[in-house]
Formats: sequence, structure tokens, C-alpha cells
Amino acid sequence: MEWGFPTSAIFAHAPQDGLCRTGEWVHGEVGLVQRALKKLKGRGGLWLHAILMLSIWSYMPSFAQDSLAEEDQLIFEEADHPQALKDKLLHRLRSQTQGAQDGVSSIRDLSRLTHVCYWLDDLDTLKDLIPRIQHDKLQALQLKRYGEAAILSIGLSLWEFSQNNSKRSVELAHEALSLAKQSQNPNAILRVLAFQSDLYYRLDFDQESIQAVLAARTELKEYPNLSPILRLIGDINVVQQNFEADRTDDNLQLLERYYHTIKDMKLRFHSGILAFFLGDAYDNLSQPNLEKAESYFKESLQTAKSIDDFYTASAAAYKLASLANKRKDSEAAMEYGYRTLELTRNTGSLWRFKAYRELALAHLQRNELDKAVMAIQQSLHDIRPEQTTERIKSLNVAVQVYKKKQDVAQALASAEAIIQLMEQQKQVSSSQDFSKSKVLLGLEASQLQNQILDKDRQLALKDSQLKTVELEKMKKDNVIKTAVVIFLLIVVPVLISLLAYVYRQQKKIHDLNVHLQTDVLGRFLPPSLVQDVVDKKIVWNAHAHHMDVTVVFADLVEFIRICENKDPKRISEIMNRFFSAMSRVIYSEQGTLDKFIGDAVMIIFGAPVSMEREEQIHRSVACARKMMLALDELNQQLEAEDGTSFRMRIGIHAGSVIAGMFGSTERSDYTAVGTTVNIASRIEGLARPNQVLASQTVIQGLDDNEWTTAGLFKLKGISEPQELFEIHLAQSDAGISKVS
Repeated sequence: MEWGFPTSAIFAHAPQDGLCRTGEWVHGEVGLVQRALKKLKGRGGLWLHAILMLSIWSYMPSFAQDSLAEEDQLIFEEADHPQALKDKLLHRLRSQTQGAQDGVSSIRDLSRLTHVCYWLDDLDTLKDLIPRIQHDKLQALQLKRYGEAAILSIGLSLWEFSQNNSKRSVELAHEALSLAKQSQNPNAILRVLAFQSDLYYRLDFDQESIQAVLAARTELKEYPNLSPILRLIGDINVVQQNFEADRTDDNLQLLERYYHTIKDMKLRFHSGILAFFLGDAYDNLSQPNLEKAESYFKESLQTAKSIDDFYTASAAAYKLASLANKRKDSEAAMEYGYRTLELTRNTGSLWRFKAYRELALAHLQRNELDKAVMAIQQSLHDIRPEQTTERIKSLNVAVQVYKKKQDVAQALASAEAIIQLMEQQKQVSSSQDFSKSKVLLGLEASQLQNQILDKDRQLALKDSQLKTVELEKMKKDNVIKTAVVIFLLIVVPVLISLLAYVYRQQKKIHDLNVHLQTDVLGRFLPPSLVQDVVDKKIVWNAHAHHMDVTVVFADLVEFIRICENKDPKRISEIMNRFFSAMSRVIYSEQGTLDKFIGDAVMIIFGAPVSMEREEQIHRSVACARKMMLALDELNQQLEAEDGTSFRMRIGIHAGSVIAGMFGSTERSDYTAVGTTVNIASRIEGLARPNQVLASQTVIQGLDDNEWTTAGLFKLKGISEPQELFEIHLAQSDAGISKVS
């Protein structure tokens, strides 16, 4: 569930020093509660305990307000209208002098004001106070007012967080907790722990946030004589945590009773927060009640705006935009999304980037793709570097937007960015969920990448078909015109003219043949296959059939990690140079370049032109060795340019496949499928960097001095372990000479 304030509201009413001045009245009322609980034993346990304690405390302002000290009155004002309390404290601080006589009261008021600014996420006011906070913190330390110094450290920590200095923010939060513990003031300790939990939540450190909450509960146990009100705050925390653990209707109804109680008490700040909590609870049930969720979010928005609590109001507006998108109401989603942006102008950006994400989804529903792109780009720009989970959510939306816009390259880049972020989160995610998510995203990225390759290949094939038709037509015309020339031999001028025409036509035919061989088919097929297509020895719509082949898979090791910080243009240049070098080697050994798969390549020997098994094996092994040499030459160039170098692993297996044209009349490709292809791919995955592994069917065609046993390996889909063999790379010139 989404909380912008996971624990700050829980400790809201924790009093400042001197709370027990009203102890007799409170202790008397607590006695009534304890007697009532004995009668209600078995009807709700801890939940009823929290509700009754809160109800009794709710009447304290009206029954005993006249006897409360000024500090206790400030507690009530803080819980009801913190914005008004902020203005009151600002006025008091401006009227105070900097003299020693007023030093303690000034420090106390400034610490209270600092905490209110944190609640309201009022960065503008906090910015103006920073110099005085720094000054008064030093004075508080000199006076050994460690509790106030701790609260002032909270303000400094929040300011550093707003300036994107997360490391310094966490350091100040730790310093605040140390000062609070040194003060031995449970109120200061609980407030600092609440802030720590909130800070860790904003930084996406969920585990640390939970630990801070648990630490706060432990601190309650450390103070058996703690005031009943402060003890009550801990009980309320337990109520919310119990709901998180057991989201039953009964628990939810108890929370609603709690909400209506504080609403009747006119504690508007906390009723706005709890209305948000209930709206989020109904939105995240196993069977969400969107109608009730929307009702509570609207109450939260209205209540928070009435007291200028823009932080809670912006949170509620964002959730209303999210609900509107869920029910496909793009107009309402845009209304609340833009309202969130308006409300967050003077607060932090926690809800701002989420609002842009919902606006992107709304524009996507309306097919306003350019606006959707602008919104999701702004969302990604506003997310802090450490907010990995939120960045993954926005990147998922980016994939949807770019796919609908048919910008395959950007969609692919977004999908790959998600995979990289999930790699970073691997230590904090369950391995099963992580692997499943990564596989799904990997498949999507692979599909997007293949779309780019397929578009290029399809255009080339269509170009080839058009040129072939034109070539046939020109050949027929040439035959007719040649016959006319023979018939008109006696007419010399005509003969000369026609012969010149025939010569020009023959030149055009020759030029078309060159174009077919070099500019179109030569980009995907080896030269021998290109010539067979031109000579019509291979029909492109032929049925697939069984063939005996040798399959080679080659893959660059850790390509993503090596290139993650490189410019996209540089990555494209490196990939093109790598594929060009590999293509030259493959064609030199009469191999068929089946496809590029990311940074990997699949090669076939023995199809579509058949080849003896021995020749296949020697050509494939020679090709593997030459590919390693070509990579070494490329690495020397890259290292000289920017220090980049790669390693490659290769797997080879021979056997039967089904080879031919696969696809439809609109789109088809020549490839091979079958168990042999899968085994070759799995052998490649088992190879070490810069190692060539082959199966037993391959080494049977090689001399004993060309390979070494690599050991037994378990291959997926094969029950028995298979022995694999390492091909020696030193004999790089052996190649095809053995069969030529």
C-alpha cells in the first residue's frame, strides 16, 4: 500500500517535556478504561483497547482543556490545524529577542515549528528557518537541551533530502536519534524514530522503515511510567500494523470507528490522514471497493485543503487520479492529476512524479501519444536515483506508451532499463519472483529487438522480390528484341540501333544482379546462397524439410554491464563493428547467418545448401576460431579508443533440424528449428568466457589434438549428464584445409 506518511501521524500527539503536569486527570480516566476493558474481554482485544483509549482522550480537550498547560494546548492545535499553529509559532519567534533570557523558550518554539514544517512538508518555510535552526541547535547542545537539538536535526535532515543529498540526510537522521536517546526523553525518541521511518520510506528503503517502527514500539516498553496519552499513541500504531497483517472486514470496520472518533473530535489534520489510509486500504483489498476508496480519498482531499495541509491533499488527489485510470475515466484522471501538480508546487516531489505517471496513462487512453510521452518523461526526470521501485513502475508505463506509439527502439530501451534495475534489486527481492519478472521482461525486450530486425529484413526481402520481377521482365524483353535484330540483319542502321539497345539492356541486367547480390540479399545471406537465389536454384517459398547441419551459437559475455554507462550512439557503433567482423568470418567459411539475437549470433553449416558432415564440422570449428581472432583484433581497437574490451563464448553441436522458410506470404525468414538448435544454445551458455565448447558429435570429426575433455554437464531437457569438449584455439589456421 502507498503511504506518504507511514508513521509520522501515528506519533502525532506525542507531547513535549512536562506532559505529566495533567497526570491526575488522565490517570483517573485510564482507570475507567481498564475497568471497561475487563467487561469487553473477548470482543476485540487490542483493537477495542485502542478505540476506547482514543475515545476517552478525545474528550480530554473539552472536559479538561481549561486546566491544560500551554504545552498541552499546543499538542491539540498541532493535531487539529498545524498550519495555524505554524503561523502562531512564526509570530512568536519573530517577537522574541535573541537574548539569553529568551534562549530556552526560543529553542523550544523553533523545535516545535521545525516539526510542524516536517508534517506539512513546508519546504519554503523550512528554507527560511535553516540558518536559525543551525544556530539554535548549537545553542541547544551548549544548554544540554538534547531533545530539542534532536528535533532541530530532523529539520536539517529534511532540508538535505529536499536538496537531493540523501547521504547527508540519513547521517543527520542518525545524529537526531543519538541526541534523542541522550536526552532520555521518550517523546523526542519517538518523534525521531517516526521521522526516520518516513525518510526511509521516501528513499524506498522499506525494510529500514519497518525497523524504525519496530524500534519505536520497543522504546514504549522501555518506559513503563510513560504518560497514558503517549502509551495510547503506541497502541494506535499496533492497530494499524494489525490491519496490515490481517486485512479482514472486522479490522477495517474498527479502523473506520477510529476515523469517525477523531473526526468528531475535530482533529482535522489526523482525520485527513486517516481518511487517506482508509481509502488506500479499500483500494488494496483482495477485492477492492473502489467506490468507498474514492469516497475516503475525497474526504481526505477536502479536509486537508481546509487546513492548508497540501501534502496530504496532494496525496489524496494523486490517488483519485489513479482510481480514475483504473475505471478508464481519462477525463477525471487528468483533472485530479493536474490538481496534484498544483498542490505540490510548495511541497516535496513525492506525489509529483506519481501524478505525471497517472497523467501519462490518461493521455494514453485518449490516444494523445505525444502528451503521454512528455508526461512519462517528466515522471522519470522527477524520480530520485534511489527510488528504484517507483522508477520501475514509471518505466513500465513508458513501455506501454512507446509500444502504442510504435517507437520500438524507445520501448526496447525502457524494457532493458527495467531489467537492469531489477538486477540491482536482486538482493532484496525473492529469487523466484525476480527470475520470473526478469524472464517476462527479457522476452518482451527480445520481441521488441526482433521487431526492429524484422522490419529491416522484410524491407530488404520486398526490395529483392521487386528487383527479381523487374529482372525477369527485362530478360523477356531482351529475348524478343534480340529476335528482331536477327530478323532485320539486312537493315544495317536498324541492326546497329537494336544492338546498342540490347547492350544497354544487358548492362541493366548486370547492374540489377550486382544490386541483388551486394545491396539486398548480401546483407543477410552468404554469397553462395545469394547466387543460388538469383539463379533460381532455391525457391523462397519452398516447404521446410529435414537436414543434417552443424549449429554454432556465439554470445558476448556481460555486454550490458560493460556498456551500461556508454552513450547509445557508442553502443550502436560497437555492435555494428562486432557484427560486421563476425559476418565476414562466417561468410568466409560458407556459413549461413541465421539471425542476431541481442549481442549473440546463430550460424548454420549445411543449410540451405547441403554439406557433408565432416565438412560442416571443420568449417564450423574454423569459423569459431576465426571469430575469436576477429574479436581479439576488435578489442585492440576498442581498448585504444576508450578502454573497452569483450569476451565471447561459443557452443557447437551437430544433428538433424527442420530447415526452410517459416512465416506467411507477407513475412517469412529462412531458419532452422529443432532439438539440435536448442542443445547448441545450451552448450554455449555453459562455456566459460573465451572458450569454445562442443558436443561429442562434433569432436568425432576432429583430430585428437584439436580438443580436450571439459567434463560432464547437465543440459536442460536431457536426463543424463552429457560430456562436452573444449576446442583448442591455437590451431586457428586449421580450418577447412582438412576437407579442401
